[in-house]
Formats: sequence, C-alpha cells, structure tokens
Amino acid sequence: ILQLFKREVRIRMNVDPTDPAYKSPWLHALYEKMANIRTYQRQCILVDIEGKGEGSLVVADSVAKRLRVFRGTRQTMEVPLPGESTALCCFHMDETNVPGIGVAIDGALYVFRRLRPETRYVVNDIATIKEEENHINCLATLPKLLSDDTGHGIFTEGKSCPVLGLESRHILILEHTAKRELCRVRLPEIPSIIQVIGCFDIDWRLIVACRDQSIYAVTSSDKRGIALVRKPHLEMNAPIVDLCCLDKNKILIATSDKTIACYSVPKLQNTFAIVQQSARITNLTILQLGGKRGTIILAALNTNGEIRAYRENQLVDILRIGEPISVILAGVYGREHGSLIIITCSGSLLVKMLPRSAKLEVISNSPQKIPPEQNVPLSIPKMPKSFLDQIKREQSFGPQVYRAYRYEFLKLKIATYKAFLSLVHTGELLETQTTSHSTVSIVSTELKGLGPRFHLIVNLIAKKEPAVGLPILIEYDLSQFSCKYPYQIAPVLLPGRETSILFILDEIEKTTSARTSTNVEPIVIFVLSSDPAVTTPLLVTSVNMTLSTPSSSLSVVADKTAHS
Repeated sequence: ILQLFKREVRIRMNVDPTDPAYKSPWLHALYEKMANIRTYQRQCILVDIEGKGEGSLVVADSVAKRLRVFRGTRQTMEVPLPGESTALCCFHMDETNVPGIGVAIDGALYVFRRLRPETRYVVNDIATIKEEENHINCLATLPKLLSDDTGHGIFTEGKSCPVLGLESRHILILEHTAKRELCRVRLPEIPSIIQVIGCFDIDWRLIVACRDQSIYAVTSSDKRGIALVRKPHLEMNAPIVDLCCLDKNKILIATSDKTIACYSVPKLQNTFAIVQQSARITNLTILQLGGKRGTIILAALNTNGEIRAYRENQLVDILRIGEPISVILAGVYGREHGSLIIITCSGSLLVKMLPRSAKLEVISNSPQKIPPEQNVPLSIPKMPKSFLDQIKREQSFGPQVYRAYRYEFLKLKIATYKAFLSLVHTGELLETQTTSHSTVSIVSTELKGLGPRFHLIVNLIAKKEPAVGLPILIEYDLSQFSCKYPYQIAPVLLPGRETSILFILDEIEKTTSARTSTNVEPIVIFVLSSDPAVTTPLLVTSVNMTLSTPSSSLSVVADKTAHS
C-alpha cells in the first residue's frame, strides 16, 4: 500500500525522481487528497494560534462558511462563521504572543482569539447611500511598533493594527484592539490587495492594488491620525493578479499578461522584470529563508500547475504539481520555517518543506542567467586618509563650514547682480522684453539703406486676439539722427498675419573730422498699451545702427531679429 501511495504521489507531482536532469530540493511532507478545501489566496493564513511557536494553517471555507484549522498532518478544529468571508488577517492585540484572527464578513470584522470569538468591529456608514458599499474587500496587518523579526517572516511580541479596504474606496486603520478607528483615507478606486511597509508609530506605507490596474501608495502625514495618498501612482498594462513586498524598498506585481515586475518604493520605478511565463500566473508569495539564504519568490502558474522559484529574476527551481493551483503560502508550518502550503483547485492540500541544507542554484538553461562578466567585482579604491580627515573636520566644524559656504555664495550672487546692472546701464542687455499681459509680439525688425536715409521696418503680429490702436515709439540719438514721425499708432493687428510699421530716419550731416566713431547707440523700440492706465511697455527691443562713411562699400546692414 505504501508503494502504491508513493507511486500515486509521484504521478500527481509529475516529477521523476530518477531523472538526472532535474531534482527538486523540496521534501514531501503531506498530501491530503480528500481535504475538500474551497477557498482562495486572501482567505488563508499561517498563524501561531496558541503563541507556542507552532504554525498552523487557518482557512476560511467559502462554501461551508467555517474556519478550518490544519495542524501537523490533520485538521484539528472547525469554527462556524456567521456568513461568507472575504479575507483573513492576523494581528496581535496585546504584548503576548497569542494573536487575534480577523475575519471580514460583509461590513464587519470578526476577531477570534484561540479560535474563540473575541470582539467585532462594524464599519460605520461613510456617507454612503448603498449599504453594500461598506463591504470589506481586503485585509492587512500594520505593526504598531517595530517588532523582532526572526528572519523567517514571523513577528514576535508586538501590537499590530488591522487594515481594512472597503468597497466604498476607503482604507481604514483600526486600533490594535479592533474597537476604534485610528485613521482613514479615500482612494480614487476600489482596493483589492493591500501590502504594508513600516510601523504605525514611526513611519509606514501602504501599497494598494486597485481594480482599475493601478497601484497607490498611502502614507502618514505630519499630523497623527491623518493619512495621505502619495503621488505618483502606477498604472499597469494588464489587470493585477497579486502583489507582494520583496523588502521595505521593493514590491512585486504579477499581472494577467504572464509577467512579474519589481518596482522600487517610494518612487514606484521599475527595477527588474521576470520574463513572461509560459502560462497565466495565479498566485505570488515570498519565502523568507533567513540569514545568508536570502529570499525566494514563488509564482504559481495556472495551466500546467507549476510553481517557479526565483532569486530576483533568476530561475532557481521548478516544482510541478500536475493540476491547477488555488493557493500557495510560504512560512512556518509546525516548527519548520521553510514550509510551502499548496491548495489545488480540486480541494487537495499539499505541504512541502525545504531542507536547511538545500542549495537553490540557478538553472543552467534559465533565460535569466546573469552573464559571468557581471559577477566580476569592481576594483574600488580605498578612501585616502586625507578624505577621511576632511569628513571628520566637516563633522566637527559643521556650522563654521556652512557659514563659510553661505558667505561665498552670497558674494557670488552680489557679483552676478553687479555684472547684470553694468550690462543694463551700458545697453548691452537690451533684448526683446515682454510682460505677462502682452498681447502682441515682434516677429522681426529690418534696417534698410546705406545712408544718409534709413528705413526701419518693425513687423508685428497678434498672439491670440486682435489688437487695435497700439502706440509704437522709437528712441534714438538726437545728435546723430532725425525722424519726422517717431511716434505712430499701429493699425489692427490680427493673429497669424504680420503687420509692418515704417520709420524713416535721416542722418544728420557732419564733417568727417567731427566724427569720433562710426558706432552710435542702438535704437530702442517700445510697443505701448492702448490703455492709458498701463504704464509698462508691452514690448521692448533694440536695433544696432552704424553711421555711413564716404568710403563705405555698397553693403546691406545685417538685420537683427528679436523674439518675444
């Protein structure tokens, strides 16, 4: 009978132990074909019910409406529920190791302790009309203080707060006693999965996956009891299947397009992506091995019933189950830390354990294999003694260094202001200037003629709306030029159509000996507002001029274009 049982297990696992090409390091601990468990991922947790360091599997059966507890090789207890549950969570209500199990049923959170009813929290009406909008969709646990993490995914002795995601798009954080609300926040969309980073009394962050394929980050504000939705949020290209926290700085997102991507926190920038899988992903979980063994990413595939293990984006193991998978959980079962709980769609229960001596190496034909050149360490030089002395000096004389920096910075600003003022006074900085309420712009200015008569043409255009009756004034050196009409009124200016204004300037005749230079001050063009109350010019620009000489060749003075 034992040989037949082993043969049946090997056929179901679809693994040939004699195959030299692949040997799975997982040890087979339990296979219960007749468990008949009807549940899904968010209704299963691994929890130490009695606080004695022995993990148990707690399942909310959606068909039987019961809490089923599995310990060791059998089911030990059943607890009836008042309705159909939607999610489970585990949190500590006091300083003892005995946790409370929260069960979300409709709009209430039922808390069990040692599998006995402890308390109930009913979600208050949040300005809603429909009663079903207070329905609880998902649960999570936020530590109240930093707890002692054993390195295997278990937190010991520390109060924690249940986190509720509602159909009304609200996130509620309850007190550790689950009797009153600490804070709440409203999301743009309906939450479906919540993951937690940090602790409530110091700094915390909730990573929330919503039904609209978006990821939002919720954090605490400066005032206690107020939560904020941080920007930016993340938009995925496909519906989100599962969400996990790899560590406090990275999150993993599995989508229905058969991909798993890693994003950094808090900027939500893509860090790496696991290649597209051969089948649709149904579940995603993290196995904390502790110490130097690191973290393993486990992904369950639907079609062929495979569970693939990754170290970041490197494939290290493939476990074939042979039928579709409904739930995978990794953590402590009994007293074994490296346990893997598998529940299939047919209701079977499998327990796998990873030996502490197992070495999960990168599979040779894995497409994610890192090239050997990347593993070559960089030759980083050591910090010289002078650099270390500089760091020590800056730490000892921080205020003095800062004052010296501020003094030099202010000297630089004053020198910049002086240089700017000198350019303004000398006229070298006379470029086109425009005000915020300007409705026109100068397209170009043209200077035609060899002297002694010059034609100055100013081309104007309206920006958005027509402009009527804008005065145009030119300023020039009266000792060098004369203009009969230096002040003109522009006709109607239309958007998209240029209008030309002509100014005729005559050079004042002087003897060659009286001229000290052929260069003169530039001509400044002002476009004024038709409103007498507006004293600031709408536009200001300048054109450089050169006096004619008897020996000057026939050449055209270069035009100068100025844009607003």
